[in-house]
Amino acid sequence: MKRTVFSFLVLALPILAWGDKSGNTGDCQWIFTTADSKLTISGKGAMADYYFMNYAPWDSYASSIIKGEIGEGVTNIGSYTFRNCTNLSEVKIANSVETIGRMAFYNCPSLQSIVIPEGVSYIDYRTFKNCTSLSTVYLPGSLTSMNDDAFGNCPIATMYCSATTVPTVEGESSNNFNSLSDNSTLYVPASAIEDYKATAPWNNFANILAMPKCATPTITYENGKLSYTCDTEGVTFITKIAPADGGSYATSEVSLSLAYKVNVYASKTGYENSDVATTTIQLFNSAIRGDVNGDGKVNITDATEVVGIILNP
Repeated sequence: MKRTVFSFLVLALPILAWGDKSGNTGDCQWIFTTADSKLTISGKGAMADYYFMNYAPWDSYASSIIKGEIGEGVTNIGSYTFRNCTNLSEVKIANSVETIGRMAFYNCPSLQSIVIPEGVSYIDYRTFKNCTSLSTVYLPGSLTSMNDDAFGNCPIATMYCSATTVPTVEGESSNNFNSLSDNSTLYVPASAIEDYKATAPWNNFANILAMPKCATPTITYENGKLSYTCDTEGVTFITKIAPADGGSYATSEVSLSLAYKVNVYASKTGYENSDVATTTIQLFNSAIRGDVNGDGKVNITDATEVVGIILNP
């Protein structure tokens, strides 16, 4: 009987060893799911940084990670997060991320492209070092600086950088952008081309060209709903709406126009943001009794309109 129980435990060990793993990392949580070989970081706040001899808790099976996802609410990608994830080929990073730690993607030779979302302002030391298949990179307009050797030994063929001010590179050694392809191309906002051409190590790229720009959106208001269209396909519309009468007043009476100012622009990865489209939407306020013309007031103008309706039905 003892031998049978022992045999069962031995057979069960591989199942336990290869099941889903999970735990905490700083203010966040992590889980590695074996069904899709995916490491997911979720939660609100900062994940932990890891270092040499203090590796991430998933480091022992890093080679099994094929996908990575940093969820909305997470504010950073900690140091050494995906270090030596040799089969990592796909990463999704939420817009809440602000910084990417040192060596976070060090030695990920299967990673071919990466999209750094808007909101990230800093990329640390050797973040993508030895990503020897990394050929396409998208950097956001929010990027202000990155540390030395962030893209060392990366054969980048195409990079898009939306920053209108050239991001600074700490150290600016020859190790950053030191393995560009022969026809490497950097796409930047048209207004910043000459600045990038005059700044190392960005001018290591063989070509520095203007990135395409999203078309200006068209605004439509109908049946109480705003809608947008754009000649550039696949864009995201970024909208700001504010009351036209918004502000501070020092009077005993304020007349409301029941109007809203609408600003919208189109955004797309690899494109410069469109010009901002603006309009003012006038709403009818049926909540004010007697406000026939919808101007937010009840006065002689409304009475005159009512008389006109009676006399000319």
